[in-house]
Amino acid sequence: MVTTRVKNSTIFLRFSYYENGVANNVEVSSEFKCTSKGISTCRCEGHKSAIKLANAVSTAIDGNTFVFEKFFPHSLRARKKYSSGLKSSSKSETVYGFKADTVTVNNVTYFNDSDFTKFTNNWLQNASLSKSTKLGYKNIIKNYLKPAFGNMLLKDIKLSHIQSFQNKLVDKCSNKYVNNIIGCLSSIMTYAVQNDIIDKNPCSQIKKQKVKLVTVMPYSSEDIDKILEYSKEYYPGWTLFFAFGLFEGLRTGEIFALTWNDFKLLDEHNNLILLKSKKALERALSDEAGGKLCIEISKTITSGELKNSTKTDRTRILPIQSILKPYISEHLDKFYNNKIDYIFYNKSGEYYKRYPSAARKWNKILEACNIEHRQLYKNRHNFAINFLKAGATYNQTARMLGHTSSAMVINRY
Repeated sequence: MVTTRVKNSTIFLRFSYYENGVANNVEVSSEFKCTSKGISTCRCEGHKSAIKLANAVSTAIDGNTFVFEKFFPHSLRARKKYSSGLKSSSKSETVYGFKADTVTVNNVTYFNDSDFTKFTNNWLQNASLSKSTKLGYKNIIKNYLKPAFGNMLLKDIKLSHIQSFQNKLVDKCSNKYVNNIIGCLSSIMTYAVQNDIIDKNPCSQIKKQKVKLVTVMPYSSEDIDKILEYSKEYYPGWTLFFAFGLFEGLRTGEIFALTWNDFKLLDEHNNLILLKSKKALERALSDEAGGKLCIEISKTITSGELKNSTKTDRTRILPIQSILKPYISEHLDKFYNNKIDYIFYNKSGEYYKRYPSAARKWNKILEACNIEHRQLYKNRHNFAINFLKAGATYNQTARMLGHTSSAMVINRY
């Protein structure tokens, strides 16, 4: 019988078989990842593929045709066998991709005694990462990891090498970015452990650098009035955009992804009612419709792509603050287009794929109003502090901001 177990999202197979009259009890990586619940009853694509493999292994064992190295060419046992020169001329093993220094499974190549550069290229290509994370890791690998470890074998990279590498980074990078670099290296090493290329992750003993949080001082109400009044005059299409950050605490990508259909009316029975027309939204804004006007945050735009989930994969329903309603009404009156879903859209009627246009306008407004510069993203921090000052609890603030727990709010603000 072949059973499955999930560890760090990798699905392992457990089974017993006889070889040359000797019983072998093994647990081996299936090379498939659980992308959902991480339990044996999960029905994600990774589990489905692992179950197919398990059934094939079981059938081969029952038919006395099971050869471990054919089914698990990526395993440490297979790599040792074939890297030592013990090769077979059978077609089945050729199909599985055995070579003197590589093993290919499902079009993914693993390198025996893998050198850092080859293995990292493979990991980056096949890792389940968001587009923005993959781009960030690609830059880290190119600028920092490959110059330091590119000519080394994975098995030769020791704790002392990584510690020395980190010490050099501290002199030229912020502590936060040093942690990001070591985190990227640790992810690569964890993948190597999961594929039996090294025994343990040497990064596990590296201490994170302490990151000093900078206190964010909120804008005064006078400064906010100046900013939004200037925007109304010179950048009217962006005023509501800035107001969403200042008065609702939305992430920049979440604001770009907003559609008119995201506005909902919460009735007295806590039912969410879709506002299907401009008139329906106007009535809700004027409080004539009864109930509470809310907005559903369920999407974001990251690296130019619309993602149907938020950063924390949590949809949240936020009440519209009364101070925000006039800005929504004005934007609705001037920029609503019943043929375009998005609240903020470019000349082609599509969502904005890049942030610079908003950031440039924001910077010009601050300069013109003689207000201290802060990143556009910090508007959400401004909201959080003012929300707490108004008497909100840490949990309430965390829910508004879309954090998974109040710990982030407590530590940050």
